[in-house]
Amino acid sequence: MADPLHDLLTHAATHTLEGLCMALPDSVGEPQPGEAPRAAVEIGFTGPFSGSLVLRAFGSVLDELAQTMTMADGPASESEIGDALGEIANVVCGNLLPTLAGERTEFDVHSPIRVDTLDMESTELPIATAVAFEFLDGRIECQLALSDAGKKAVLEARS
Repeated sequence: MADPLHDLLTHAATHTLEGLCMALPDSVGEPQPGEAPRAAVEIGFTGPFSGSLVLRAFGSVLDELAQTMTMADGPASESEIGDALGEIANVVCGNLLPTLAGERTEFDVHSPIRVDTLDMESTELPIATAVAFEFLDGRIECQLALSDAGKKAVLEARS
């Protein structure tokens, strides 16, 4: 049986990576615990239910994504790299929330918070689903955490 939350997160993140970053992952799979990310951001949101979206970047894939996003001639700076990951997370979240709760539902989406290390279990809310996008030079992992009420509401709306 397909997991609708996993499918929705995969679609929102794929759409963002393709549209915003002009990047097509080599494969889509599951996150790999144990490895420290190069950079990580978390965006919280509240509304009819609360949750958070975490993005982690591994390897040098974020360098290329940031360079593409900023249209820079040379390598992106560390600041640009951090801003790029935050913007990717923001757009993924913006693409995801209407599919979870409906187009007319309003959420308060918080600013991305960059963290040095963030493991898969660090969020206060239960992890609803996670997906990893593999690239030749690294990996982007997306994790969605939802309140119990949020997960229940989304799953009921999908059934």
